[in-house]
Amino acid sequence: MIVCDHGSVFISRNFRSSCRFLEIEFQPTHKGSGFEKGHIEKMLGSVVTLFAQFLPGYTPPQHRPPRASS
Repeated sequence: MIVCDHGSVFISRNFRSSCRFLEIEFQPTHKGSGFEKGHIEKMLGSVVTLFAQFLPGYTPPQHRPPRASS
């Protein structure tokens, strides 16, 4: 089973079709509910704070330009 958020990559027709083809159950979370996948959010935060900071070209979050609104 794959549990994912509503990112465009994860809700695309290709991704869902691939899951069906590979017989992988697809379970999207509810919108705006990061707590439903809290263990993943925690792991990604750990990657940023414990690993990514040592990579060349890394920019800390507080120094990144704001995202463009869609």
